[in-house]
This record gives sequence, C-alpha cells and structure tokens, in this order.
Amino acid sequence: NLLYYLCLAAAIQRAGGPVPTMIIGTLPVVVAVVVNPRQAPGGGGLSFVAAADLAIVSDNSRFLAAQIKLGAIPDSCLGYNLVRSIGLKRAKQISLMGEIFGAQEAKEIGLVNWVVPDAELEERTEKLVAKIARIPSVAMGRTKAELNFAYNRTLADHIVQEALDVGACVSEQAYIDSVNAFMNRARG
Repeated sequence: NLLYYLCLAAAIQRAGGPVPTMIIGTLPVVVAVVVNPRQAPGGGGLSFVAAADLAIVSDNSRFLAAQIKLGAIPDSCLGYNLVRSIGLKRAKQISLMGEIFGAQEAKEIGLVNWVVPDAELEERTEKLVAKIARIPSVAMGRTKAELNFAYNRTLADHIVQEALDVGACVSEQAYIDSVNAFMNRARG
C-alpha cells in the first residue's frame, strides 16, 4: 500500500492532480461508469463514480468512502468530485462517516443517474452506450465543457463561451443533417 501511494504521489506531482479522475472532467466525451454489484466501490472506485459524467448501477450496488476508517483522507480527487456531484453536506457525511450506502440512496443524492435490476444491468448499459455513441461529438464535448466550467465563470463569460460553442456546433455537418431531417419530418 505504501508503494502504491508513493507512486500515486509521484504521478500526481508530475500531472498536477490525480490522473484518472482529473482527466475525466477534461475529456470531450461522455464518461459513463457501470458499477459491479458484487463489489462496493470504495475509495478510488467511488472517486470514479463521483467523477463520471453518467453512472448506471445495479440495484444491488453499494458504495463506501473507507479512507476515514483507515485514518486517511479521501484520495483520487474524491473530495473534489463528491462535493460537485452531491453537495458539501452529503460529501462530508459520506467522507467522515465511512458508512456503506446502497444504490437507491446513491440515486437520491445525485451520485448516480440510473438504478436498474441486476439482471438488466448489461442490457441497459449497452443501450446507454449506443445512445451516447449517437451524440454528435462536437456538441457532446462542448456541452460537457459548458457544464463543467459553469461554476468557474461569470454569467458574461458564460454567454460569450456559449455563443462560440453554438457557432462551432451549428457549423458541423451533423447539425446540418439533423436540422434537415427534422424539417423533412415536420413537412411530411
């Protein structure tokens, strides 16, 4: 464990932050996480769920921030991403209490998007992935960036960036094709 943390510390120093969970927010694609119900994502696993853009979990899934029980603090950007996902009070409760909580509570507090029966997890995940794959990539990346930076911008800055992003999206062939298809359906 000590070796892991030494390597992690070196990677963080070089990258300027915990690499995997730091990168998720900057990728111009949707990062969806599926939780295996046979293991409670704790520590680093919970960090991935908190950092993910979308999360689908089995109704048997459980979650845990165990670091406090070990005498440590949340790592892998858990504190950063958890506060942004579910708010400060809930993030404190999860991080300070170190208690296991279930899928339904995770959905109620906004940590996950969908809770599905265990038997349907694979099928529902495949449908979600297919739906994400149909999203035009420029629109997806710019929408994600808009939302991720919303806390860090003034309204005026947001409006300027929004105008730039709309301009970039409407000049894409995917947008033109979608508008033409919509207009043809409306006429027919």
